[in-house]
Amino acid sequence: MSGGASNSFRRAPRALDDRIAAMIRQSRRPLSAYDIIDLFADQQVKVVPTQVYRCLGRLTESGVVRRIASLRAFCIRENAREAVVFCT
Repeated sequence: MSGGASNSFRRAPRALDDRIAAMIRQSRRPLSAYDIIDLFADQQVKVVPTQVYRCLGRLTESGVVRRIASLRAFCIRENAREAVVFCT
């Protein structure tokens, strides 16, 4: 990250994709885009929703994460044949 008063995330999209994938991988539950934004805020890094949604779109498109529509959240996709079941 760049130094200075503002801790915005201004790196290549791939770097942000990798950080978001790591956050989802380390989580014990699916994460929404706003959960991810909150995790960045805890690290004092500013990201905006459009950045996160674009990254989640790329990660979904590439098969790294899976979107769970009913939860409006994302989880890591371990393999193409897995089933994801969440009970509430």
